[in-house]
Amino acid sequence: MEEKVLKAMRRDACGKSSSSKLRKDGFTPVVLYGKEYDSTGLYIDTLELNRFLASNSVGAKLELEIDGKKEMAIVKELQRHPVKRTVLHVDFQHLKAGQKVRVQLPINYINQDKVQKGLIIQKLLETLNIESLPKNLVPAIEVDLDGLGIGSTITVADIKTDKYPGIEILEDPDTVLATIVEPSKVEAPQADEAVETEESAE
Repeated sequence: MEEKVLKAMRRDACGKSSSSKLRKDGFTPVVLYGKEYDSTGLYIDTLELNRFLASNSVGAKLELEIDGKKEMAIVKELQRHPVKRTVLHVDFQHLKAGQKVRVQLPINYINQDKVQKGLIIQKLLETLNIESLPKNLVPAIEVDLDGLGIGSTITVADIKTDKYPGIEILEDPDTVLATIVEPSKVEAPQADEAVETEESAE
């Protein structure tokens, strides 16, 4: 599958004021770095970046076109506005063909609708640390919840790794990813009970 390409321009200046001006002009400041790649300040058209991030997140692979040259990369980290949740800055990690990379991939919990109605799915992890060659990277690791009932847990060892050739999951096999529990049965005290409690406390 052909990688998504985003055009990136080099930044002449860095810093808060420079980044603020870029955002006002419709661009998002980003950085590209790697083991054998000098950290480089860049900026990307915000609309194009948002289109990409609408269906991709941390761990997504793409190509950055810089000065006419395409560089393989993954989304390493997203910095968002604490209230508006708009993307303020993106860290991209450079990828080199034939060189393994350690990254975090998002977990895609599938068949959640097949868990018994009324039960709660407690997701304990949202990402997994993996090691892989760039050519084997995938957008996410699927975790199947089909058939899980109350008290059930699913661990790293339960992931169907044969679907991901060339990817090594670095987490402990016994790490719990999700568990199925009953909703809390604790009810709020009745009005009379609440008054009685207040009176006894005086």
